[in-house]
Amino acid sequence: MQEQRRTYIAIDLKSFYASVECVDRGLDPLTTNLVVADVSRTEKTICLAVSPSLKAYSIGGRARLFEVVQKLFF
Repeated sequence: MQEQRRTYIAIDLKSFYASVECVDRGLDPLTTNLVVADVSRTEKTICLAVSPSLKAYSIGGRARLFEVVQKLFF
């Protein structure tokens, strides 16, 4: 009996949206600090996505915008 081989692919969709935004702007998604968020709302708005480089600062994809600013600039 022949053994069946399977391939599984996992995609981090939170980073995906930030990476697409970086590429659309001609930026490197692995080195660019980019947050996808609605700045027309308050600083408490939830970030929809963050680029992979921001994860090195322990910033998750569902951080609030003010938390990102605090971790990067203070």
